[in-house]
Amino acid sequence: MANKYGIPNKVEKKIRKRDMPYCVYCHKRMTIPKRGGSRRNWATIEHLNERGPDFWDEKWNGIRLNENNLAICCFSCNASRGQLNLYKWFTSSYCMDRKVKIGKNTVASPVKKFLRKYIYSKQ
Repeated sequence: MANKYGIPNKVEKKIRKRDMPYCVYCHKRMTIPKRGGSRRNWATIEHLNERGPDFWDEKWNGIRLNENNLAICCFSCNASRGQLNLYKWFTSSYCMDRKVKIGKNTVASPVKKFLRKYIYSKQ
């Protein structure tokens, strides 16, 4: 059965196993949502494209939500990014004003792979 975003359980388990316990963007340790800790540290599902699940068929020509275009990030990073393109978000004050800036060279490998496959190929 899929979650409320239409992501099959098998895919969600696979990305959680791959990405947990650290945010793919800022690399802080995350917690399971609603099981204690600050909300900003909760592990959330991140759609690496800027428009989320409703946009896949229209823009990405049938690419389905899978482990190559989803990641687990902290609530803070997810909320900060919203629907911004990754490159635009990397230039935001949220990413730039950190001790270790968030950018294409600092993100975890699933994000780097997404950037190479989907973003570079579209430019």
